[in-house]
Amino acid sequence: MLQLNPFHALFCFSQVQTSRKKTPLKEFKLFTGSKRSLQARLFILQALIINFFAFGQNVHEGIICAKETGEVLPFVNIGGIAKGVGTVSGLDGRFSLKLNRLKKSDSIRISMIGYKNITLTAHAFEEIYSPNDTIFLEKQIIALKEVVITSKRAKEKTLGNKMSFGRCGFGGNLLGNEVGILIDPKNASPFTLKAFMTYIENTYDDLFIRLNIYDTTDEGYPNRKITREEVIVKCEVQKGDFIIDLEKYNLVVDAPFFVSLEWIDARNKEGLFYLPCNLTVFGSPMLERLTSQADWKEESSLSLGFRVKGEY
Repeated sequence: MLQLNPFHALFCFSQVQTSRKKTPLKEFKLFTGSKRSLQARLFILQALIINFFAFGQNVHEGIICAKETGEVLPFVNIGGIAKGVGTVSGLDGRFSLKLNRLKKSDSIRISMIGYKNITLTAHAFEEIYSPNDTIFLEKQIIALKEVVITSKRAKEKTLGNKMSFGRCGFGGNLLGNEVGILIDPKNASPFTLKAFMTYIENTYDDLFIRLNIYDTTDEGYPNRKITREEVIVKCEVQKGDFIIDLEKYNLVVDAPFFVSLEWIDARNKEGLFYLPCNLTVFGSPMLERLTSQADWKEESSLSLGFRVKGEY
């Protein structure tokens, strides 16, 4: 539904008045009637404009730090759960969240691997945290999954989409925007992940990307991250293969998993960034979420040229 804000109304009125200078003022119904009626309507219009300013400027800024050490935490996800309103903290731990786009009853989640999540309503968030307050995240101990070592010789294999016929980019380059695909190891299980691979075209400087790997729901949607620490890389490739070494993370999967790239920071705001894509007949459908904590949407006609190299 198209909504007309007070500024739009004033702009339209000004245009009409300029283009029809000989039109008597009494033809504009907004300003007709008695003096009292005119004052009342001007008061209403003023109230609408003030409300518009208050509503539009309700952006909460703050900083996120570790509770135990006080150090700033970069690249923390914060946003309304399944609402498409979110962001990522910067290198200095600072963030800006548009609370005006959330209802008081909506839930906000603050999350980062290795720390306990904070989940609370938008109303409680405003009550607890004043603008420019520091939000402290508490360290979380993550239990390591037991890995069974066998004496048999490992076989190497590359999973994922090996073909691409086009290119696509992130949706508006919003912080926390995330795209990925489902990968099934099938007979190559358990599968030890060694490297993530794709092809990119990039004109950004100091671009940071996060690689996320999830287990999945029964419907094939991302569920919980299986990485025990953040996989964050500074993208220095302008055009060519983009490879992320996964050796040190000791990631082993024995079921379908979801792999994604997340846009978390770019120093210059103007640029181009493309990923390879193809039709879903060559791979699983692409899933995307607009920003941090948003829900996932399926792009049923497209897949991404993401590959994972490993051994089993």
